Amino acid sequence: MIRPPAFQFFVNDWLSSLKITMMTPAEEGAYIRLLCYAWADPDVSIPDDDETLARISRLGEQWLKGSSTTLRACFVPHPKKSGRLVNARLLQEHKRQQQWRAKCRAGGIQSGKTRAWELKGSSRVVEVKANRTVEVNGNSSSSSSVNSSKKRKYILPETCSGKNGHFPGFDIFWAAYPRKE
Repeated sequence: MIRPPAFQFFVNDWLSSLKITMMTPAEEGAYIRLLCYAWADPDVSIPDDDETLARISRLGEQWLKGSSTTLRACFVPHPKKSGRLVNARLLQEHKRQQQWRAKCRAGGIQSGKTRAWELKGSSRVVEVKANRTVEVNGNSSSSSSVNSSKKRKYILPETCSGKNGHFPGFDIFWAAYPRKE
């Protein structure tokens, strides 16, 4: 799965945080850098190593002269990996994004299934049920004309029988929209 490129930054939470207010400008800059490094990591974590943290925070020797205490207070040990630190709030935001992506993905899949069965040139939809006869109104308009009462029957395949396990006709669709490199 693609890593999300950004995390939400709650300005009011940042500005009203006493912990951040008590930081020097250099420590505040180092903190946001450490959060960025954590976000870029697959585990949303940073190494629990003073030399590495001094370098990636860009504090250098100032890290060892007291800034490490201030900044380490913003991180806790990783719940599963030893030698790694996580920011609890950032980890929570990462989990929220994962849940949101999963929800959107499921909705997209369902929407795609529904649209896959739309009849060309109309808004009529065939109910997706394998190996069943499905009836669809012959006319999608809401008028009370004689045509609106006609029904058509469609036999849906039990499984995908097209090339590469796709529905029949998918290869024609796929060829019409070549991938961009």
